[in-house]
Amino acid sequence: MSWILRLYPRDWRQRYGHEVATLVAAERPSFRLYADLLAGAIDARLNPQWTPIQPTMEGDDTMNAIRSLCAVPEFSKAEQLRSAAWMIGASAILTLLGVGLDALESQSVISRAVLYSAFPAALTFSLRNTYLSVLEPAKRRIVLGVGTIGMFLFMLAVVYFASIAP
Repeated sequence: MSWILRLYPRDWRQRYGHEVATLVAAERPSFRLYADLLAGAIDARLNPQWTPIQPTMEGDDTMNAIRSLCAVPEFSKAEQLRSAAWMIGASAILTLLGVGLDALESQSVISRAVLYSAFPAALTFSLRNTYLSVLEPAKRRIVLGVGTIGMFLFMLAVVYFASIAP
């Protein structure tokens, strides 16, 4: 199990590695555990958020450091409007695509998966103008592509297994 922790950045492993290794050792190995650790490693590589705590104000230094690490970024009105436009537009297009597929082939697994993944996929697309805008364009495309395709495949599996369930 320690091999998967090597996928995390060195600074992350130095700070959290022992604690996570202890928690993982107490768990029963499963696909979900491996998937969670792999997703965490990808996130830690693409979006490193850990920084050494450096208090900047007097008083309760720990709370000030935590507040500075958890600050929500400010987005301009234009960024918010672009994000909303992506959300509405992508939702409408994917919903119409799902309805069109459903009209061609009634209640097909693919049409249902497109319909069910329309909103989460649109939400993922809308992030390109806000939270994902800090990433390099290549990394942003990877996150958007993997997120959208992953959401569709997840919904496809859910719909498929729901359709064969007794």
